[in-house]
Amino acid sequence: MTIVNFIINFRLYFCQGKNSIAMRDSNTWMYIVGGIVLLHFIVGFIYLIRKMQPRKEDKLNKDENSE
Repeated sequence: MTIVNFIINFRLYFCQGKNSIAMRDSNTWMYIVGGIVLLHFIVGFIYLIRKMQPRKEDKLNKDENSE
């Protein structure tokens, strides 16, 4: 089951009340889930970039050893 199928099934299951027709026409849930996924990727890339940068202590140790 792909994430898209999961989202569609979730919307169809939980949106069966009075506003079910209006909820099916609305893309609000898709925007919310897409925003969460996009935010997750952005935070993950920021974390990886920060994790891969050398620490200040490592730079100081390399400078002292080279002299």
